[in-house]
Parts: sequence; structure tokens; C-alpha cells
Amino acid sequence: IGPYQDVLCTALPMLCDVHVRVARFGMTFNPWVNWKQPNNPPLWWTSNNKVKHYRSQHFAEANLGNTLNAISGLLVLLVLLQSKGAAHFPMPKLFVPDIFATREGNQLRILIPDGNTLPWANT
Repeated sequence: IGPYQDVLCTALPMLCDVHVRVARFGMTFNPWVNWKQPNNPPLWWTSNNKVKHYRSQHFAEANLGNTLNAISGLLVLLVLLQSKGAAHFPMPKLFVPDIFATREGNQLRILIPDGNTLPWANT
């Protein structure tokens, strides 16, 4: 995942600060916070690899917290990827990304800060 950190954090410096709220349950996730430090994979990524390769020693890391952080990270990247075609999305029912999105009625509006270029914007 290291090479992706360089590409994404250069293009989207705010990625490390993105929060994903699950308002219904009062939960907030910051799935990319570890990328504030170079060569530092997200905790959920490291836990997933430990469980995948050494299940018997790291079974306790196969938990709901790591799963929700991984899903939050995926949501952030998918919404950003889809933003190349549209600035508005139907409002998600459970996870709501913050920092780069805002609510407009029943839609989510993507806000990419000035000077940030999505790596896939020209594809």
C-alpha cells in the first residue's frame, strides 16, 4: 500500500484528515490518519494482513473496529473516484464522509480543495 500513500497524499493532502460518520450510532472513523506519517500503513490494513497471513496468532485483530475502518476508507476512495463524473451523489444512509463532502438537501456534494488534483481526474 506504500506507493499508493505517496500518490494519494500528494494529490489529496486532506485525505489523512477525512472523517466518516455513522451518525445513527454516534461513531466516527478516520481510516487514513496513519498516512500523516510517511511509510505508515493504516492500522486496519496492518491488522488485515496479520489476520490473513498469521490467523492463529492475530485472530483478535479480526474485529468490527478494523472492519468499519476499512469500509470507511473504501467509501472515501470510491466517492472520490466517482467524483470525476459528478459533484453530487445520493446521500448515503449509514456512512457519511466529512471534510471533502457536504450535505445539500438529500444529496452529498463533493468538495475538493483548491490546488488538489485527483490522480484519476484526467482519465
